[in-house]
Amino acid sequence: MTASSIPVVRLSAGYFFYFSIYGGLLPFLGRYLREQGFAFSAISQTAAVLTLAMSLGPFMWASISDRSGKRMIWARLSSVALLLCLVSLGVVSVAWQVIFLVGFIGLFLSAILPQMEAVTLQYLGASSARYGRIRLWGTVGFGVVVLILGVLLDHFGARILPWALGVIGVATVLSQSAIKDVPKQAGQVVERASWGEFLQRLKLFPVWGLFLALYLWSVTMAAYNTFFDLYLQANGYSGAAIGRYLALAPLAEVGLFLVLGYLLARWGAAKLMVFALLATSCRWLLTAWGVDSWWWLVIAQALHALSFGAVHGTAIYLLANLFPNNQQARAQAVYIAFSTGTGLVSGNLLAGQLWSLEGGAQWVFSLNALVVAIAALLVGLALRKKRV
Repeated sequence: MTASSIPVVRLSAGYFFYFSIYGGLLPFLGRYLREQGFAFSAISQTAAVLTLAMSLGPFMWASISDRSGKRMIWARLSSVALLLCLVSLGVVSVAWQVIFLVGFIGLFLSAILPQMEAVTLQYLGASSARYGRIRLWGTVGFGVVVLILGVLLDHFGARILPWALGVIGVATVLSQSAIKDVPKQAGQVVERASWGEFLQRLKLFPVWGLFLALYLWSVTMAAYNTFFDLYLQANGYSGAAIGRYLALAPLAEVGLFLVLGYLLARWGAAKLMVFALLATSCRWLLTAWGVDSWWWLVIAQALHALSFGAVHGTAIYLLANLFPNNQQARAQAVYIAFSTGTGLVSGNLLAGQLWSLEGGAQWVFSLNALVVAIAALLVGLALRKKRV
């Protein structure tokens, strides 16, 4: 497919609005639940329900879309269901109803992404290193919403969160509707891959080693996603200041995505992944023990460029090379479900148990630094013989 035939603007808009929902949901859900009267342990359990649902959602449509080659119809259906759940969250107050809706939000939110990623990679073809320049708009959307909501929630309270997410949800439905499946060439036949073939590929050490490392990385991201807002509040930071720190992370990530193709060509995916995971370990140590220093926090948040941008972008590049096109949606589903879904569940449950202890926040981030260093070692071993 030629560069001029790739719908860059539509794909970029799809990522922008999709990840805008993450920008409102992940950093501020804890504050919203706290305002609703949830204890810290209940917040971690609700976050675990969210991420557990996100580990199931990717598989809702993955096999069907791989077999049919029609992916975006399922993304559109999921975005409509997601919008209904977001709006409903603003009208319920009973704890079990809130948790129930949060679970469905995670289910439908995570069902969209594998289809978007597979379609984007299919459009890019052999130019998958250009993925970062499209995906960066998702980061921009995340950062814009974090910055705006940090101020709005400070003034109006966290009760407005579901309605703000509902507005973004409408834009998400429209942007998903604008993305079309990759047109079939004349006489092209969709090659179907069985689950057996897919499972055989999962048994290869470079594949399962990568997924396991990404799982460990996700375990360490959970405390940041769920508790970082509350962590800074407890250390005396205002809502506006928290919004700026949160917005710095995706800003740094945008810069990384702009040069991701160059870094992959220069270093190779394996070396870049190991370096990014080691940088993530440093980031968690700075977050744990440098919270009283604004410039240590600035460095820690700037490292988000590597700890999320480089890790995620390189993971997508590796999956595009480790799996054939007719297995891409399932590969993306495993990445989102196992590596990020269950990883975040485990991390949230662990953080929730330790957070209320004396010095619990510092020890959670310190433990995460050790875990992600182990992930770096695992990637180095798994990919040492792969030329990617």
